[in-house]
Amino acid sequence: MCYYLELSAMACHHNKHAVFPCSNPSICKPVPYIHYCHHPAECPLCLDGNLWPGAAYTSTEIAANVRSAVADEIAKSQAQQLLNFVTYWLSDQYSLWDETGQDMVMSAAEATEHEKFMLWVYYQETYCSHCISRPAFGQHCRTCEASETTQNIVNLFRKQCVQRLALENFSNHEDAIEEIKTSYVKPPHPTLENVSTWPLSRDRVAQRCSIAVEKVMSYMEQRLDGTRARPTGEEELYRYFGLQILTIASSLMAFDTGLVDQNMINILRYLAQILPYPDDRDQYTWSHKPALGLPAYRRVAMACIRQDGPVFITKMKRMNEALQQGLENIRTRQQTAMNERKGEMVVARLKHYSTALNHRHQLEPDWICAICQDGMDVPSGGVIKLNACGHVFHTDCIRDGIVQSTHGSTACPMCRKTFDGINVNDDAHWWSMRMEQND
Repeated sequence: MCYYLELSAMACHHNKHAVFPCSNPSICKPVPYIHYCHHPAECPLCLDGNLWPGAAYTSTEIAANVRSAVADEIAKSQAQQLLNFVTYWLSDQYSLWDETGQDMVMSAAEATEHEKFMLWVYYQETYCSHCISRPAFGQHCRTCEASETTQNIVNLFRKQCVQRLALENFSNHEDAIEEIKTSYVKPPHPTLENVSTWPLSRDRVAQRCSIAVEKVMSYMEQRLDGTRARPTGEEELYRYFGLQILTIASSLMAFDTGLVDQNMINILRYLAQILPYPDDRDQYTWSHKPALGLPAYRRVAMACIRQDGPVFITKMKRMNEALQQGLENIRTRQQTAMNERKGEMVVARLKHYSTALNHRHQLEPDWICAICQDGMDVPSGGVIKLNACGHVFHTDCIRDGIVQSTHGSTACPMCRKTFDGINVNDDAHWWSMRMEQND
């Protein structure tokens, strides 16, 4: 579930409102949570769109913003979207991991319905939340400036999966494509600002995944009442197949920066509906929840089970490991890209707290930079005067000094007065002012 982020910056006294999107193709409406964050320095507006790492913010509070019934409806919608994608992904993985060389066991009618479902999911997943558009079939969105660092990791992963599978399997079904495209209704929502966002740390992802999997395991034995005997044979395989699907869904949610922990639990309560066999009418702890649309999932699940169920369920564990590695690769790449923006962030901060000296006559005749001991102007970065103390340096020199310092010290190299006015003796300062996130 998406949530609003309210960033309170103490140095510039600005409050920045933004939406942290979840992995859903469209923005949850209304956004059910507000996330309050405080930082002693500046807001993204004053940092040219850059954002401090999540761990650098303090006094975080999450507050409910809508009625529980509405939030529950959003959780159901997200559970359905996630199940649709996992079903799509599983169809892709089947051909990669199946050693028999055969397609999934489906009748002609089932195969037709399955293909329509896959195309429908494709058009849902490739929707762009940044410019409210849907690119041409098989194409990535090129109409906006959204970069990898401005998008939800899981949303990126899902788009990559559906793009690849669609191009490999459905590019020759033009009539069906047009039919699905015409029937798909674009959900209204605001565009997203292209603010660079930080992924969750590796430890935090592992913690969230553990929370979700623990909840999943608890669902395996939560029948309230019923006369059905303990499942055997195909029914038992179906249940364990569902367990693997829920584990895969847990992995996806663990990486999702738009989901708080409680959101994951709410979504899993809906997804638990996939565990009972299709004709099971017994009562479970989740039975009171409105039903998800399960025909597409059941069609794929039964096809996999009937092919070589026990062997394929074992392979699904390796498939989940491959999925986690794919997500981790994107997470690492995004974190590296964000860390590399440290220089841009320092320049933005210096710009905020200094005056640019663009002409030679603005400098003292005998001026030299105290850092490089050179009095020549540097065309790439120019010269700045720190507003707090009036000392003058090459922009590149003072930027490099701050980037390379252990704690990101903002002290003037000459007088040690901080150019941002933040107390350098406060131990918490060093933690909150860090500009990198490392695992």
